[in-house]
Amino acid sequence: EMVQGMGMTSTFCDGNDVIQTYLTLQNSLKSIHAGKGPQFIELSTYRWREHCGSNYDNEIGYRTEAEFLAWKKKDPIARHETFLLQEGIISSERMIEMHRTIEAEVDEAFLYAENSPFPDEAEAFLDLYRRPEEILS
Repeated sequence: EMVQGMGMTSTFCDGNDVIQTYLTLQNSLKSIHAGKGPQFIELSTYRWREHCGSNYDNEIGYRTEAEFLAWKKKDPIARHETFLLQEGIISSERMIEMHRTIEAEVDEAFLYAENSPFPDEAEAFLDLYRRPEEILS
């Protein structure tokens, strides 16, 4: 691999497996902290929705419905929730409570954003790495 040719350790991991991903990252961090140099980690995962929106775009034709459904079965959140429930790490009641809390937080954030005024135009160029005149020229 190109990365190994550059002298870096390369690791592949199923990015849809929460525990495997965690363990892979922990092992890489141990190696880095031990002074063994940088690490390259490839996490395999899948984009389910549009590149620039929240809709599904399977009808465009760049992937089949079968491909999409196969990857949907590998949903990392659903897989990990199932694991946590099967192992008795969390109860279904607690899981439902967590979902409700998260949904409420997201709803609150959207309401805040929708009800907030637009920022002043003068703020558009704050906190940039380049000066506005460099960007606009």
